[in-house]
Amino acid sequence: MGRPIRQLAASRYWFVTDRCDEERHLLRPDEPISQLIVDALRAGITETGVSVLALAVLSNHWHLVVRTPDDDPNALPRFMQRVKSRVAVGVNKERGRHGGFWSDRYHAIPILDEASLMDRILYTLMNPVAAGLAATVAEYPGLTSLEANVGIRSACRAAPLPIVLPVEWAELDASEIAAKREALRLELQRRESEAKEDRLRRRLPRPKAEHCKRIDPFARPERPARRRAPSCFGLTTAREAFAELRRAFLSAYRVASQAFREGVADVMFPTGSFPPRLERPFVEARA
Repeated sequence: MGRPIRQLAASRYWFVTDRCDEERHLLRPDEPISQLIVDALRAGITETGVSVLALAVLSNHWHLVVRTPDDDPNALPRFMQRVKSRVAVGVNKERGRHGGFWSDRYHAIPILDEASLMDRILYTLMNPVAAGLAATVAEYPGLTSLEANVGIRSACRAAPLPIVLPVEWAELDASEIAAKREALRLELQRRESEAKEDRLRRRLPRPKAEHCKRIDPFARPERPARRRAPSCFGLTTAREAFAELRRAFLSAYRVASQAFREGVADVMFPTGSFPPRLERPFVEARA
């Protein structure tokens, strides 16, 4: 099955997910590994201008909520290439292993409105609880942006990264920003309570956060989690508008791709896309 064509100019906010090779627990929250990830993210931020709004690093995958510069639709792939390569080299060296580190290319899903942006931030922060690695987000010892996002001190301490606010908050005063962060915190606690009730209903033991530090980093889950990724995150109106733009984008891309494969080297592709990779030399352009 072919990979979906990316539309990198579709949004300024993105929800990014990446998994380790065979979902091995190579990102287990050890101090050297967390520092390697922080250093890689800092370098990527500095070199590309991509900003991080939220993150959670689990043992075999991570989630990022990022903002790309308005004037550089290709900043996200450059950011991910730099960050992923640094993490792969550093963690492989730390773990004493060789070979591929990441399972596939990263998933990047556009976030279209503020409500969906807040939901993705909450989803990211809740991921260690949803994965059964900790009973509360504050107990998880891995790298998260919990303190920067909602002011709750976590077991991993504050992530030493520049975690930014949504650009739409720039016109708000301090009290309005504090109110938005408080709303995030309350919703996070509500979701934690739901997770606790679900655990009790299913008679599951309370997760002990220290256990995730003892996971074999080379082990892999028997049944890897797989869910179909949505094309975007947004309210109904925003999703419908995105779907229409997406159809126009794909149509323009296919027309340009056909011309490119037929030998038109200077064909214009839609903004925020890459030309296809040729598997054979150009055929002679038609007269």
